[in-house]
Amino acid sequence: MFKDRLQKFLSGRNGMDELARFYSTAAVVLLIASLIFSALRLPVLAFVIELLALVCIVMSCIRIFSRSLEKCRRRNAGYLALRHRLSGWFVSRKAMFSQRREYRFFKCPKCRAVMRVPRGKGNIMIKCRCCGEEFKAKS
Repeated sequence: MFKDRLQKFLSGRNGMDELARFYSTAAVVLLIASLIFSALRLPVLAFVIELLALVCIVMSCIRIFSRSLEKCRRRNAGYLALRHRLSGWFVSRKAMFSQRREYRFFKCPKCRAVMRVPRGKGNIMIKCRCCGEEFKAKS
């Protein structure tokens, strides 16, 4: 009986998506930070962090119980695009770091595109694949 009422209440609502999960995780992290600052005898900072955690919890609940599905989907897609852009930046930096012995990386002075050239070739002319700009560099 309670299960049926709960299913009826939750039908047509957004539910737990990635952005709501982010808000919930941020709230937990902020509450842990608040405990740490309380232990360090910084009550004002701990109070501010607790308020931020409360805002995150409220935002998560609003997203979970919202009936405006299209608006929630658009915001979730924006969050996922931002997360993908940030994680892509870290993945590319990790790849550049692992290839640093075999290759040198240069940025195009015109369009800022990153190019990889083999090490040990001396002074070479590099042509950008994006904009066609040519510049001289030492590999």
